[in-house]
Amino acid sequence: MNQLVALARDGSDPARAQLLLSTAAAYEREAAVAKPNERDLFVQVATQLLAKAKLDVRELFAERVADADWAPRALILHLALDEAPVAEKVISRSPVLDDAALIEIIHSGQTPHRCAVAARRGLSSPVARVLIDIADSAPLQSLARNLEAALDRDTLEAAVRVRQGQLPAALESLARAA
Repeated sequence: MNQLVALARDGSDPARAQLLLSTAAAYEREAAVAKPNERDLFVQVATQLLAKAKLDVRELFAERVADADWAPRALILHLALDEAPVAEKVISRSPVLDDAALIEIIHSGQTPHRCAVAARRGLSSPVARVLIDIADSAPLQSLARNLEAALDRDTLEAAVRVRQGQLPAALESLARAA
């Protein structure tokens, strides 16, 4: 605990980075038994530290929590709406992000965030349908390249109807094959 206090008082970029990573490690050790108020406090502290952190530190932190099933949903959503290099790590890998969270990212994020959602392994048809309804061509191209998306025939047909003539050939051929 004294080390965390010393890092917090330091205020330098390396100290903030170490404080952020140390705080995450401490929370991870207790996540299974953490009370809601402890989880909320961790999210509050982490988001405040992230707000002052440089991009490379945020990327490092996103890498650290991207695969973590213990990471609080609010923190993962915060990272998922950060700049693309940070967001892509958690959007592509976080087990915390369910369909509702991915749809929230689609609506709240920008094109790079939508592309990351579209490229996510095992993307569901309901999430893909939201991407299609927005009709942003770059995410549709990412969706067309996502051979691991679980798209049903109706979703593929909707994609072709929405973007007829503008979809990459890969998506059109997928629709014909379905």
